[in-house]
Amino acid sequence: MTALPVDLAELLEGLIDDVPASLPRRPGRRSATQRGAGQPTLESALADESGSQVIPIDRQARREADQWVWRVAQVAVEIVSGNRSSSQLLRCVSSDVYADLRRRARLVALAGAHQGGPGQHPAIRPQVASVHCTWPRPGVIEAAVRVRYGRRSRAVAARFEHRDDARGDHAWVCTAFDFS
Repeated sequence: MTALPVDLAELLEGLIDDVPASLPRRPGRRSATQRGAGQPTLESALADESGSQVIPIDRQARREADQWVWRVAQVAVEIVSGNRSSSQLLRCVSSDVYADLRRRARLVALAGAHQGGPGQHPAIRPQVASVHCTWPRPGVIEAAVRVRYGRRSRAVAARFEHRDDARGDHAWVCTAFDFS
């Protein structure tokens, strides 16, 4: 068996011994001893070409970030559809993203021949259906969001960066929000 990183080897130590030898193998699968000693370790296989490593993220921090991204995405699509005022995201987004959300809300209002904003609800209200976040490096979240408009779906890509705000507190700021 090839050498595994110590913490993974300890984790798997008891599990491998409990597997009966009579279990059928899937066709085409080779055991660890058949693969040979020249195979890379799990740690080196997880590193990409640039040499960066997988970033360990605390489960609680990941859950909180996922929920926060979900809420910001929901508010953003409601702003664009005319259900919310754009000022509700002023502190959470960069100036470029804020200007783009306002521009999109105006265009949607003109296309639908109605005035956007609170109290003016379109027939179909957008709803965030799913959010998938990745952490390409510490302090950065990139998210893929699926938004339902009735029976139709749209994809939204977003990028959030952890920055210091005006009060000196750390805050997530949406630096890119792209509708496709």
